[in-house]
Amino acid sequence: MLPSSSLEFHIHDPDDPDAVYLLDAVIRACDKGERGGGIFSFASPSGAKLLLEDDTFRAFARKGAFQLVVGIDAVTTLAALDAITLAMTDFPHATVRAFLNDRQGTLFHPKMCWFAAPQGGTIIVGSGNLTAGGLRDNWESFTIGHLDVVQMQAFERWWLAWLDKNDNRLLPLDDERVRHRASKNVAWTAGGGPPGAKAKAAGSAEPPDGHLLPPASRSQKVLVAEIPGRPPPGGHRWEQANFDKGSFTRFFGATPGNQIRIFLQNVTLQGGLGEVESRPSVDVKSHNYRFELGAAKGRTYPGQGRPIGVFVRVATRQFVYQLVMPGDEPYPVLDAFLSRHWSGLPDRMRRVEVEADKLRREWPNKPFWQAVSKAPKTPSV
Repeated sequence: MLPSSSLEFHIHDPDDPDAVYLLDAVIRACDKGERGGGIFSFASPSGAKLLLEDDTFRAFARKGAFQLVVGIDAVTTLAALDAITLAMTDFPHATVRAFLNDRQGTLFHPKMCWFAAPQGGTIIVGSGNLTAGGLRDNWESFTIGHLDVVQMQAFERWWLAWLDKNDNRLLPLDDERVRHRASKNVAWTAGGGPPGAKAKAAGSAEPPDGHLLPPASRSQKVLVAEIPGRPPPGGHRWEQANFDKGSFTRFFGATPGNQIRIFLQNVTLQGGLGEVESRPSVDVKSHNYRFELGAAKGRTYPGQGRPIGVFVRVATRQFVYQLVMPGDEPYPVLDAFLSRHWSGLPDRMRRVEVEADKLRREWPNKPFWQAVSKAPKTPSV
């Protein structure tokens, strides 16, 4: 990042645990915003869900106006339009339109978003689209501009003038012309998709969508951890799982005082892969370090024994995990694994970091490891 009083420049590097993802920047900006908008040349179902279904974005969009423009020249499929429509239905002040490009030999290709706040506002301009790759997985670059009140007012006047000037090209997502154009687009998939799929999106600079989690390798790190909580009738919300500072920073890559997002994908006991969970890091003054686990939501904390989570780090800030409860078939082996390898105090939560091949030898849970190995073939969202 190039520091400045009014400008930040970021290279979004998926191999750098300290990099600011485009998704991070957008969420931070909307958290302080009162209204906003965005233009993305391409969108995918996974990208739409990552941003539009994020809890912070949803809280913003329920109270503030948000105007979204999506291009349909390539990549944006009917499934993407449907995902955007579904996500936006809960936002009473939001509008979303497609840009129907009527110029031959040109591509609608801008990517930017903005958020206005009482003290000014933020504009984010860069290479990332409303896809999981653009928001999280690719190498992208973007600039964050911090505007004062006068500058923000000038920008909003420009924004409204641009919308007005292109009003005849900005159509609802259910317009027949929009649906017809999007029906010709082919989603990029791992392995290249059907013949001609990449040519269809020529010039888009978009890598495969689906943004599949990389396969687990023998050297990938695994965290096996007891999850604390209170048994009934305590009523503790234990889906906000607490970790020690070492696991929080070393394994998950978070830093106290600097919120990041990690991406979790749950594996059921039967080996099914759930949807990706975008989770902000949370640290509080009581030295609790937390990530929310979707697999724990709505479940009662056991009266005896502690749930055990198995987390496989498959890429920077991306994890496949399984939550195993006392009484579940895999539990005794994991419990014994922790007893053998935990070297801390007996009154602390047992947490052990190992390489994937070591855990697999001692816990050859076929459904779990098969699910992890299939993750590259399964859309992450």
